[in-house]
Amino acid sequence: MWFAVTCLFLTGTVSLHAESGKCRAVYVAGHDWHTGIILRNDAFDPADALGIDRLGGKTWLEFGWGDAAFYQAEEPSFGMAVAALMTPTEAVMHVHGFDAPPPERFRASQVVRLWLTREGFQHLLDRLQAGFTLDRAGRAIPLKPGLYRASRFYKGAGSYSLVRTCNDWTAEALAAGGVAIDPGDATRASDVMRQLEGLARQPCDPT
Repeated sequence: MWFAVTCLFLTGTVSLHAESGKCRAVYVAGHDWHTGIILRNDAFDPADALGIDRLGGKTWLEFGWGDAAFYQAEEPSFGMAVAALMTPTEAVMHVHGFDAPPPERFRASQVVRLWLTREGFQHLLDRLQAGFTLDRAGRAIPLKPGLYRASRFYKGAGSYSLVRTCNDWTAEALAAGGVAIDPGDATRASDVMRQLEGLARQPCDPT
C-alpha cells in the first residue's frame, strides 16, 4: 500500500554532446515504492519557469508528486496511507537539487536512461510544470522545507488517489514525452520499470 503514496521524479547524467543533437536524455529511477524522473538544471530552469530560485545552482533537479499529508509528514502513518488511497486528496510537488550524477546519488535505486526527441522533451517539461499550482504571478507556491538539505515542498496540482498515484503520474509524463509506456499499467513502481527496461537499450531516434 505504501508504494502509492509518494513519488520522486529524478533526472540523471546527460553528456553535453548528446544534448547538442536532436534528442534529449532523461533518467527514470525506480525506488522501493515510487518512481522518479531527473533533469539537468540547464535543461529546465526552475527559476525562470516557476520562480524557484534557491535550487538554481545545482546540476540536477529531482521532482516528486504525491499526497500532501503523507509526503510532508515527519512520521507518516498507516492511517495517512489509507486516507491517501481511498479518497482524492491534495497533492504536493517536491523539488530536490543535487550535484552528483543521479546513478551515484541514488545508488540503491534502479536507474534507466531514455531518449526523447526535442519535441517530446518539451512535452515532458510541460507536464512537470503542470504538476505545480501557481499563484497569480505564475510562481510556484512554497509550503515547507523538503526531505533533503536542498529541497522544498510546493503546492501541487491535481488530486492524489488510488486511481492516480505517483507512479501513474510518472507514466503519464513519460507518455506525453513520447515514451512507449502504458499509464494504465503503472500503479506500482515495478510496473513502470518493467515497461522501461527494454526501452533503455534503444538508441536515440529523432524521427
